[in-house]
Formats: sequence, structure tokens, C-alpha cells
Amino acid sequence: MDCRSLRNDLGSFFFMLFHNINNPKQAFTYINWRIDGYKVALKAQNEMTLNYIPRLSHISELMGSTGFTPVIKTFFKRVAEIYHFKMLDSDSQIDNHVTCTSFDFRGKPTEERN
Repeated sequence: MDCRSLRNDLGSFFFMLFHNINNPKQAFTYINWRIDGYKVALKAQNEMTLNYIPRLSHISELMGSTGFTPVIKTFFKRVAEIYHFKMLDSDSQIDNHVTCTSFDFRGKPTEERN
């Protein structure tokens, strides 16, 4: 699996989706990624995972990872159809009557975060 457009100068995959001031130029959305590299990487991950977990049933979104661009969102939905996976992303939350809860803990000490 080559996927050069998804790797940094050291050969590691970019580990963040969006810009982070503490890790400049290490975000996936910062680079000129190509969908063909993304396709190769995801296919390899699916095939390997199905070898170890044959009952795999869904693709879930983590922090916008399946929908950070319209192209990626469409691509993931197509992959879910091909593998007969359920797609668990922000759109499917509405379809499945799932709601998310978030909290703003900025500036609050640990004791107040419970």
C-alpha cells in the first residue's frame, strides 16, 4: 500500500484532520491528498479487518473523518454499500433517531467536569 499523498515527509500517515497550531502542516486537510490514495488505504483496512472480524457490520465516524469533504462523504457511503456495512455518521444519526451530546469544559477544573 503506497498512498504517498496521505503521508508526511517521514513516511507516516497524517494523524490529524484539521489544522492544529501545535503541529503545523501535519493535518490531512492541509495537504494535497488524492482520493485514489484514500481508496487504496480504506480498501486495505477493510480487507484486513474483515479477516480478523468477519462479523464487522458498520463504518463509524470519528470527529468528522467520514465527511470532512463532500467527496469523502460520498466515497464512504459507496464503500458502505459495497461491503454491506451500516454507515454511522452525522447523517445516519438523524435517520436512526440518535442524538449527540457535547459539553464545553474549556477553562473548568476537573472537579467541575463530572
